[in-house]
Amino acid sequence: MSVRLATDDDWRAILEVHGAAFADEDVPRLARELYESDVYVPELSFVAVAEGKVVGHVMNTWSGVEGSTERLLQLSPLGVLPERQHEGFGS
Repeated sequence: MSVRLATDDDWRAILEVHGAAFADEDVPRLARELYESDVYVPELSFVAVAEGKVVGHVMNTWSGVEGSTERLLQLSPLGVLPERQHEGFGS
């Protein structure tokens, strides 16, 4: 297993990971929307790779604080293919 920065070329696989991990379309949609927004932090978006395949992903985005100009860094979503869960990829 290796962990590396996500690249633009990884996004098809990333969305597949989140779709499988959460068994719905809401999380992949959210991940895509965050990726395409100005809150996405590319240097804090990582993929776990096993046997040449993306098996996990986690990203960080900026989140506003209501009533404040401050921003917080938020880690979400984190997804791992179901068949590769409990192997340490989400750690």
